[in-house]
Order: sequence, then C-alpha cells, then structure tokens
Amino acid sequence: MKTIRQIIKTELIKSYKSILGYEPSTPLLNMILRGDRKPNPEVRFDLHQKGVIPFSAWLDIKSYLNDNNSNDSTSRRNEAKNQPKVTS
Repeated sequence: MKTIRQIIKTELIKSYKSILGYEPSTPLLNMILRGDRKPNPEVRFDLHQKGVIPFSAWLDIKSYLNDNNSNDSTSRRNEAKNQPKVTS
C-alpha cells in the first residue's frame, strides 16, 4: 500500500509533466515534501482538482503529511487487529 507521500510524489510528477512539460528533479520533490518550497500554482490547482491534496494543506504541508501518515498507519494497525489469527 502506498503512503500519502508516495501518492503525492507520483501525482506531482504527473502534474509537472502535463502542465509544465518537464519532470521535476528529485531534490525539488524532496524540498516540496519537506515544506521548503511549494509547487507552481497551476500544479497545486491541478492536485486540488484531482482530489490529491487540498489548497489549504500547502500552508503547512509537513503537518498535513504527518497527520495523514499517522491516521493511515493507525487504520492499518486497526485493520491488522481485526484480522483473524492464522494457526498452523
């Protein structure tokens, strides 16, 4: 299962290619995911329209990613608890 960071990274690459015509470098992607830089406004709009990440999340991307990662891992832990135990 992909994490929210992996999904956003993949969608960022797709948006950059379709809107701006080039693939962003790995350092640029890392700076965006760390919150040091924001993507081009057109790319942010595209990601918002696709439902990948809302505009408001770009105000504090670190918190958005951390909150979603913790919720995601919590739901995965709860799913694992609800699975029947397999005994041999």
